[in-house]
Amino acid sequence: MFKEVWHNPFSKDTTSAFFPGRYSKHYQEETYANLVRQNAFTHQLDTVIKLGPSSDGLHWIEKERYIYQFNTDEKLSAVTSQFFNEVLHTWEYGYRISYDYNDDHKVTRQLTSTWNVYSGSWIEKDKIEYEYDHLMRLIHETAYYPWNEALNSWDGFSKVSFTYYNQSNQVEIETNYNWNSIDLWIEASKNEIFYSPERKMTEMLLSRKSSLDAEWIYTDRTVFEHDTAGQLIFITYSSYLDNGNWKADGRYHYAYDTNGNVAEELSQFWDEGVNNWQPSSLAQYTFDGQGNELSFTWFNWDDITLTWQGLYRATTVYNEYGDYTEVIYQAWEKDIMEWIIRTKIEYEYDLSVLRDNILLPGLNEVQDPTNKRMPTGSRITNYEDVWGSLQLSILRYSIRTSALSLTIEPLTMSPNPAQDFIQFSIPDTQEGSTLNVYSPDGKLMISTNIIENTQVSTSSLSPGWYIARIQNGKDLYLGRFVKE
Repeated sequence: MFKEVWHNPFSKDTTSAFFPGRYSKHYQEETYANLVRQNAFTHQLDTVIKLGPSSDGLHWIEKERYIYQFNTDEKLSAVTSQFFNEVLHTWEYGYRISYDYNDDHKVTRQLTSTWNVYSGSWIEKDKIEYEYDHLMRLIHETAYYPWNEALNSWDGFSKVSFTYYNQSNQVEIETNYNWNSIDLWIEASKNEIFYSPERKMTEMLLSRKSSLDAEWIYTDRTVFEHDTAGQLIFITYSSYLDNGNWKADGRYHYAYDTNGNVAEELSQFWDEGVNNWQPSSLAQYTFDGQGNELSFTWFNWDDITLTWQGLYRATTVYNEYGDYTEVIYQAWEKDIMEWIIRTKIEYEYDLSVLRDNILLPGLNEVQDPTNKRMPTGSRITNYEDVWGSLQLSILRYSIRTSALSLTIEPLTMSPNPAQDFIQFSIPDTQEGSTLNVYSPDGKLMISTNIIENTQVSTSSLSPGWYIARIQNGKDLYLGRFVKE
């Protein structure tokens, strides 16, 4: 789709261009029109099929499949699992998770059911209910398990309540409850969260109750330290002593590369014997110029040799669009002092379909915000002298005939042309709305979550014209701007 649009050569016309030395106005109009036509959901994920090797290892057979359904508001309404009964050679139901939403498209209930083969019906197993305040902020998340057939009601399982700051959406208090059949919901623990004037989290205090009428007693503290650039550099964990003091237990120290990516994550523990921090584990990361993670290496500290010993490593390969196509996992073998390949995951895509044009359920196994094109499958293999395939996954989509039913509105932007920043404004911003900025060659330049009247830096953009896209519920906002 986009590949055909973006990759065709176009001549330069510096006389009629929006600014000198750029593509012609005709090209810009044609490209923008194509983007408007194509920026509705054109493909919908229907099924994920997982295959495994047959008992003789000669061919692949289907083992599991997951079926996704969406409501008229393009929200996930249900996901149903099935497994293949090789004895009866039939597909059988496993579980089903269904979702309900309110008028603001917020999920209000998640219900899990399992299939009873004897009654041939779905049996409710557990559910989670979500409640919101008038600002549509989550205030209660309540889990029920299991269904009490004797009382014909749900037994409580756990509950979390959130209290927010008046002038922001940051959580100030998170209270956890346990359930008993006599007193119902009983306060069990409480997290108090503190922030800096820059809205950075600085501290969390955890307290607990020993009984219903007992007072809150502090048990744990987590302190977050940031540098002058706002980057997190330390997370320190402490436990509360009976004498009223805090005892340091452990901490993480973060180091960054020149592009602001986390390069190292050092784990340490407090050694009271030497009254100092001692190393425990170390994670190292490398990235390419686009911020894609190329490698992740995990080390453990050897107290005997006083050196870092390798544990495992992952390296990632990307295609030209920034989608990862291969991830290789390695383990460190002490005997031969080498990294040995253990597992490899390969990913496939339909490069003609943009990620923004796909209706996905939002589950980790099928949706990744780093994807730029439509994922179609993956293969997991293990290495023991030779590669042996473990599992194939196939993603199947349907073409949405109502793709252009999405309401397309002009996107308000200023200043335009832009220099250092540009402001985007849309009404009634919904949670999860994302701003994407594309270059004329189809490359995603900026992607960020938005709130109303978001101001975005354009310092990373070269002079030229760009297309901005915000999907807010069922409303799609499109516009173009010039960076001088």
